[in-house]
Amino acid sequence: MIPVNLFVYGTLQSRFDNSHARLLHSRAKFIALAHLPGRLYEIDSYPGAIWDTKCGKLVQGELWVCDSRADDLLARLDSYEKCLPTFTEPHEFKRHLVTVIDSLGGEYEAWTWLYNRATTGLVRITDGCYPAPG
Repeated sequence: MIPVNLFVYGTLQSRFDNSHARLLHSRAKFIALAHLPGRLYEIDSYPGAIWDTKCGKLVQGELWVCDSRADDLLARLDSYEKCLPTFTEPHEFKRHLVTVIDSLGGEYEAWTWLYNRATTGLVRITDGCYPAPG
């Protein structure tokens, strides 16, 4: 089976203890801290990232790899992010294959869930880290 990389920057990170975070952590292996170019916004009690290679900012997160049952894991996480075809369009998040960079400069192709709606009126998380350190 081909390994599947996942980049998470919100409530699926290792510091969170919800059912979907536990599912990810039980089915995948943490690889490294990583980032992608973009902007991060506070949506509600969770963040949303916008891919943006020109903004000069980074979204901080974690890189995970799943070696087995990746299709099932992705489907369950798509459900968590409410981006399955059964959810009302436009979906709040959409899964994308992006390039992320780990803390040593290594590049990885990874699936992540990017915010799929307008950001007007949302609070920007300027340091790109959720939750804010401290």
